[in-house]
Order: sequence, then structure tokens, then C-alpha cells
Amino acid sequence: MKNKRWVTVVIILVLAIGGGWGYVNYKNQQRTINTDVQLSAIRKTINHFGQEKNAQQKLDILKTLIKDSKQYQQVQTKNTKVNKTYQLAISKAQQYFKDQNKEVLKANTIQDKSVSDATIQTKNRRLNGLLTTVKDQGTTVYTKPALKTITNQVKETIKANQQQATNTATSSSVKTEQVTTQPEKKSIAMALDEIKTGNYQSLLGDWQEVAVSFNRHDGKGNIWESGSRGDGLTITANQIKNGPMTIIGNTLNDGTDSHKLTFGDKAGYLTADTNDAAVIWNVSFYPKGVALTNWGADVPTTVDENKDRLIIRTSNNNYIEVFQRDGGSTTQTTVDDEKSEIKQSMALDEVKVGNYKSLNGTWQNGMGNQITVKNETMQFTDITSNKEPGTITGQQLDIPGSDGPDGTPKEVSYIGDSTMKAYKQTLITEEYNGVFSLKSTLPGAMLCVSFLPKGMMGDLSGGDVNKDKIIAVGTQNSPTAVEADQVYYKIS
Repeated sequence: MKNKRWVTVVIILVLAIGGGWGYVNYKNQQRTINTDVQLSAIRKTINHFGQEKNAQQKLDILKTLIKDSKQYQQVQTKNTKVNKTYQLAISKAQQYFKDQNKEVLKANTIQDKSVSDATIQTKNRRLNGLLTTVKDQGTTVYTKPALKTITNQVKETIKANQQQATNTATSSSVKTEQVTTQPEKKSIAMALDEIKTGNYQSLLGDWQEVAVSFNRHDGKGNIWESGSRGDGLTITANQIKNGPMTIIGNTLNDGTDSHKLTFGDKAGYLTADTNDAAVIWNVSFYPKGVALTNWGADVPTTVDENKDRLIIRTSNNNYIEVFQRDGGSTTQTTVDDEKSEIKQSMALDEVKVGNYKSLNGTWQNGMGNQITVKNETMQFTDITSNKEPGTITGQQLDIPGSDGPDGTPKEVSYIGDSTMKAYKQTLITEEYNGVFSLKSTLPGAMLCVSFLPKGMMGDLSGGDVNKDKIIAVGTQNSPTAVEADQVYYKIS
């Protein structure tokens, strides 16, 4: 009997020990599973951050990372690897914003003491925008001391820029005694035939919205108002832009889809209409001296018949905007000079399809970097502003220093444990505010090669408006918001 009792006791002990070990093993497996799930979630968030292009959305993702990290700190079974992954991801995301802010600060710090007052004011507007950005980012991106430091740096730069504007104005006033004869200027009329071909040189100038009309659906139909409610009107040599809507040649893009425009010659004015969209667009070009027709008898007196006018209408609520050009027209030294300005050696239509023959030769920027162009190939001594030579053939990119053994872009670490290609070989094309660019995704930035025919400046605050220009830069900002010495001009 005693032996049987001992056997029973031993069996119970074995079961107890085995059960305890099994429970501990189960708990360890669960912790491992939970850790893997947590790391996977972090990597997913990191990849989302890397793919997102909108700065505000990126900031929201960073806020989510910080919030999730804090919540994880409250978990009793937290894992050291998860904590480190959170901190590394947060740190790299914060550094992304810090680097972008430093780039904006540097780009808008006056280096050339001979810049114009207009350039200085443009830079200060961008710096004031940076102040707002930094304030919005706050302690999500910076520690409190670092936030104070960057804020003071921006404010001091604005102050220094403004002092330079004052010095420039003082210098200019000293020279007022040196009176020079101004060349005779002629007024250039709105050229309706050129507008139909996509040439908007005759529309260049400062346009102001002076009247709007729309249907409030109160039974009274359309009601006119003086003043502005819209997104403004921006016109370059080859693009008309109103909010998300752009016109290039015979195509109107409403911000979502592109639609063909049909032009109509009327009694002294020109119309351009879409007819293949859910929302119909009508654009009318009225040269000065031509009376408005079919817009009702109660058009506000702010609409001046002695000025050039451009009217944009959408069928959505029958919304109508009237824009008016200050001064009535663009002025140039002579009509012959204007035609000379229009003539461009950069054949942008050919460039857009990968034919660079019109650019053949050597181009150089103020830093000594060069581009050698021959027919369908462009060779760069530094394509990313990071000392990386590269070649574009047609619309294919090759940066040998960033290639793997097989000659294709190598995988590089990005944020946390994530990786991405060092660059994309097939370039995408983009046209924004009239500027055509070839683009490739880089880790944390976008490589942009942009083409500005003479007469076009993009977001440049300095440079020669009378020359063709190329810009190649890795950036998250506007591809043409660069210092003047980064602009390439043809030298041979």
C-alpha cells in the first residue's frame, strides 16, 4: 500500500512540474507572438510614413507613433526590442522634419547681398511660413529647448533679411541722381490666336478677381457680388491655373481628370469649353474694349471694360469668377523684343517625350556641376546635389553609385527595419505651375530634374529669366525653390 501511495505522489509531482513548465512555455510563446505582432505594426506604420508625400499626413503618422509608444510603455510585459524600434522610428521621423526645416531655412537665408528687395520679401514670406510650420510641429518633432532654438533662428534670419532690404533701399536712394533714359514700352494686346495654341505670353501680368456669381438655390437664380471668393488666377507662358484647375494647350485638368477644350471665336473675344465632364467648364477671354455678353445686366461696376478680363465658369452651382488684369496688358520694350523673348531654344514638347536634342551641349551651374546632353541622353556630374553622377536616357535613370552588383538600384535601409530602393529607374513626369519635371523616388526625398524655358522662373527667387534653365535636386519641397547657384545654364 505504501508503495502505491508513493507512486501516486510522484505522479502528482511530475504532473505539477510538467504543467508549470508547459504554462511558462506557453506564456513565453505568447510574448514572442505579441512582440512579433507589435514589431510588424511598427514596420507598417514606418512604411506608411515613407510612402506618404503630404507633410501634414506625415506629421499625423509621427503623432500616432509617439502615442502608440507611450501606450506600450504601460504594458507590463513590454519588450526591449519593441521599445528600441519605437524610439528609432520616432527619432528618424523627427529628423526628417528637422532636415526639411533646415533646408527651407538655408534656402531663404540671404547670401548674395545684391539681391533685389522683391527677392528678399519672397524669402521672408517663406520663412514666415516656416515659423507656422515649426509651431504646428511643436514638441511632436522638437524638444522644448530645440523648438525655441529653431524658432529664434528663423526669426533672426527674417530680421537679417529685412535689414538687407533696408540697406538695398538706402543704396538705391543714393543712386537716384543717376537718371537713365528708360526704353520706350509698348502695350501688348491679348493675342486670341496664340491663346488657342497654348501660348499665354500675351496674358502675363497681375490678375485680380473682381466679381463672382453663383446660384444659392434660393429661387433667385445667380446673384453677382463684387470682390473675391476664389483661388486666384496664375498665368505662366504655357499654363493657366485657377485653384486645382489648370489649362495647358487644348486640355483642361479639373484636379481629377483631363478634358479636351473646344475653342470658339466670338465677336471680339474667345471661348474655351469642355463637354465631356460631369462638371462643365467654360473659359472666356475678353480683350479690353470688348463688352461682356450673356452675363446678365447686373454685372458689378468693378468689372472694367477698359481692361483685359478672363471669366471662368463651372456648371457646379453655375459658379462664375471674373478676373481682371491690372494695367490692361503686359508691357515690353518693343513688340519685336517681345517676339524675341517668346522664341525658345528649349523644345519642351520634345523634352516631355525623352528627346533632348534641343538641349544638346554642356550646361553648368554656379557650383561647377555640369550636364552633358546629346540627343536622348543627359549625363550629370552630380544629379542629386549629393555628389552622385548619373545618366538619364529617354526617361530611364541610372545612378551607378547607388546600384547593386546586378546594375539595378540596391536596397537601402530607411526607417527602423524597413528598406526601399535607392532610387527608381523609370522616371515619372509631372507638370506643376507650368514647370515640367522628371522625378524619381529617393529615400526621404524626391529627385527632380526640371526644365524652365526662357521666360519661366518657377519658384526661383533669383536667376536669368532670359535664358533656358535646368534644375536637378533631391528635395521634398518645390523642385524649383533652390538657390540661384544650383541652376544650370547652357555654356556651349
